[in-house]
Amino acid sequence: MIQIEQARPADVAEVRRIAAGVFSQYGDYARILPRFFFSPGVRTFLARREGQVIGFVMLGFLPWSGKEAQSDAWIGDILALAVEPAERRQGVGSRLMERTRALAVELARERNIRELQLTCARTNAAGMAFFARHGFRVVDPAHGWYSGGQPAVRMAGPLESL
Repeated sequence: MIQIEQARPADVAEVRRIAAGVFSQYGDYARILPRFFFSPGVRTFLARREGQVIGFVMLGFLPWSGKEAQSDAWIGDILALAVEPAERRQGVGSRLMERTRALAVELARERNIRELQLTCARTNAAGMAFFARHGFRVVDPAHGWYSGGQPAVRMAGPLESL
């Protein structure tokens, strides 16, 4: 059975381990993500099966930069979502996404969160398809580059599940 729980400081080694295996082609995320992990306001959730960490998601918050001016609005920024390769296509990523959305909805009134956004490598076909299945659409097809050389796209999705 998969359990989703909020990460504790001692879990950073597991986040680093999974990031090294899943994101290494995009850059040194084993070094980058622990900094996010300890950043104020960033929430990290872990997926566990039989006590073993098999995935994680990190959610941060950024000021809204949408077309209509709202100086007090925010977006929930999915900084990373990773699942061990052997655990993919078993609902782990979807469970992590559900927990992320639940937190964003919970904080929506307090922080005036408008939507969820994330950055994905355009070359990450599985990631792009996963996020599209969860209601995300490309809002910036040329969002920059990963340090590994892949083009990045920005995607946005609703707070509520589809």
